[in-house]
Amino acid sequence: MAGLSRDDYQFITLTTGKRRRIFLTQEFVTPLESALRHYIEDSDVTVGGYVIMPDHVHMLVAPDVMDIQRFVKNFKSYTGIKVKKLEPFSGSVWRAKFYSMPMDTQEEFSLRIRLMHKNPVKGGLVKRALDYPWSSYRAYRGLDARTPVTVEELVEIVQQKKEKSPRQLTEIVVKKYFRTKKD
Repeated sequence: MAGLSRDDYQFITLTTGKRRRIFLTQEFVTPLESALRHYIEDSDVTVGGYVIMPDHVHMLVAPDVMDIQRFVKNFKSYTGIKVKKLEPFSGSVWRAKFYSMPMDTQEEFSLRIRLMHKNPVKGGLVKRALDYPWSSYRAYRGLDARTPVTVEELVEIVQQKKEKSPRQLTEIVVKKYFRTKKD
């Protein structure tokens, strides 16, 4: 991730068809986490953070090999098939369109990470972001290595800075990994 520029990152939102609340249990979240791991391991994309909500997903993603359009198409296709096998229902798992916004500054990237991680609290799913299992928040706190994010040395940075607040830790990580074109 160290070589990516700010122009590479996109804040992506995928919404379920009919805003169906599908991702309520680990069984339904697993295909999404597996897909993210697959794309990371194949170096198709870099994932700077994510949150899986019951009816939508937010991700900060930068293309490595695969462009954003193809990544989203493949991600939605794979996860849609897997989810439908768990519980068949009429209609699509995902809405056809998705929202994508480029990250223009470190501050914007950092803000998106913080807002994304607060989404489960804002949505009334948990009292603290730390308690929500399906986001990169725990990885940013150095507490959960199973979350699929591509922030190398993240846990080491966090462990060295244990006395820092979540916001300060996010800023440290973003400054280390989020490069401008000049860098």
